[in-house]
Amino acid sequence: MPYLIFAPIGGRLADRFSRKNILVTTDLVRIVFALSFLMVHGKEDLWIVYVSTFMLAAGEAIYSPTRKSAIPQLVYKENRIIEPNPFCRCCIYPVLRCRMYVGDWQYLF
Repeated sequence: MPYLIFAPIGGRLADRFSRKNILVTTDLVRIVFALSFLMVHGKEDLWIVYVSTFMLAAGEAIYSPTRKSAIPQLVYKENRIIEPNPFCRCCIYPVLRCRMYVGDWQYLF
């Protein structure tokens, strides 16, 4: 649910403000909520778990589009790898992963 709400906001923030500042700020805010789980000592503190989980998911929803949009700026244009199409990611990659796990490369090629 937080991702549906905050991902479009994260995309807009990434387009309008410094990506580096957004990444650092969201990481610092998420650290606070990640450490808040240490304050849970009983059932009466269960609300901390729910709030922290929601805020961590919201932070990831802002962080993820910003991180993905910053990657092309970090790589030189001539060194970029073309993103495979969805067919490759859904159908071919699992087969390759299974073959790598099993170790039967002779049947793959």
